[in-house]
Amino acid sequence: MPSTTDRLPRILILSLSASEPSIGRQCVPTLEGALKDAGAKSVLRDIRDLPPVWVDKRDWREFPPPYGALYAETASCDGVVLVVPIHCYTMSGPAKSVTEIIGEALTRKPVACVSSAGSHRSHLAIRDLMASMLFEQGTLCYPGTVQATEEMFTRGMPCTELRQRLSTLATEFVAFVQALRPFVAEHSGVKEED
Repeated sequence: MPSTTDRLPRILILSLSASEPSIGRQCVPTLEGALKDAGAKSVLRDIRDLPPVWVDKRDWREFPPPYGALYAETASCDGVVLVVPIHCYTMSGPAKSVTEIIGEALTRKPVACVSSAGSHRSHLAIRDLMASMLFEQGTLCYPGTVQATEEMFTRGMPCTELRQRLSTLATEFVAFVQALRPFVAEHSGVKEED
C-alpha cells in the first residue's frame, strides 16, 4: 500500500455562499486549476446542496444526511479550502452554521481560506473563524488568505492579480498540506506505510 505522502493530496473546496452570483464561487475554477497545477486533486462541495438547518446542541450525526456525508468527506481529505462570504464584517450566518456542524472534522486538518466581500476593509474578518478553528479544533490554519471583491472581476472572470494570488495560495497550501502529512498521520491514528 502506498504511503499517504506518495499519493496526490486530496483537497476539499467548500463553497460557503448561499448566493447564486457569489464572488467566492467565481474564484473556484481558478482555484481548482491552480490546485491541479500544484499536484493536488480537488473536490468541490457547495453549501447550496445542503438543506437549511438551525444550529443547536445536536451532534453532527443528528443533522440531515447531507451533513453527515460532508462531515465524512471533510474528515477523509488531506486539506480544506473554505471559500467564505463576508457580510457586515464577519462571515455569513449560513457559512458559520456549516463550519460549526462539521467543526470536529477539521481537527488537525490543514485549512486555507478565501474570502469574498464587498469591500477591501473586510480582509480581517476571517480572523474570527481562524481563531475559532485553531482554539476549538486544533485546526492547522494556513496563515495566508486571499480576499476577492466584485471589482476584481470582469464578466465573471478574475483579474490577473486575483488569479495570481489564488494560484500562489493553492501552490503554497498544497506544499503546507504535504509537509504536515506525517504529523497529521501520527496524531490522527492514521499510520504511514514505509
